[in-house]
Amino acid sequence: MNSPRLKRVVNVVRWPLGILVIAFLILAVGLPLMYQGRIYRGVVVHGVDVGGLRRSAAIAKVTAADAKYATEPMVIRSGVTVVRVSPADLGVTADSQAAVDEALSYGKNGGGIHRWLSIIRSMAGRTTVVGSVKLDQAKLAAYTNGFADDAAVPVSNAAFSINGATVDVKAAQVGKRLDMQGWVTALRWQVATGSTKQIQLPTTSEQPIISSAELSLLKDKVATYVAA
Repeated sequence: MNSPRLKRVVNVVRWPLGILVIAFLILAVGLPLMYQGRIYRGVVVHGVDVGGLRRSAAIAKVTAADAKYATEPMVIRSGVTVVRVSPADLGVTADSQAAVDEALSYGKNGGGIHRWLSIIRSMAGRTTVVGSVKLDQAKLAAYTNGFADDAAVPVSNAAFSINGATVDVKAAQVGKRLDMQGWVTALRWQVATGSTKQIQLPTTSEQPIISSAELSLLKDKVATYVAA
């Protein structure tokens, strides 16, 4: 264990590792000082890169982008139906100042592992999305009710179909309905990222209580009973 060869290996590894640790500590301590009053690198607000900017400059940049975004329709697909609607009609509004304030505080408030991870992400140049979105529940509900009707597929159980002595199984149907939480999350993410991509309405499935497979197992018994 104490052989000269092992000691040489330890020395070769120790110095580069020590230099890396020291360099990381210097950056981890110095980065918050370098970005005092400015937003960390890699932070994106409503699709706008605000890394390195001070609050006033970031607000001006994000506000301009949000104003332009508000004039562009959102494209929403439900099955084969495509709807184009403005964010204002949906009751969706980007809050530029609140989003910039959140971006400015990113990685600087609090402590523990979250703060260290924020610093590491900034040092590595990783993108961090920050957004703040206001929702007018009344306006959103008006459109959501229509979307819910378009997306809905009623659930139905499997059933026997008897015609004379012939017994068939009418297949069950899996129901489908609008995923309300997923829909709101998709809207918030769309604005937070400044995306103009088409939004596919999220749905959730409702399984029938009686499946086709279950009735198929009983089909022969029912046919025998009917024939008798």
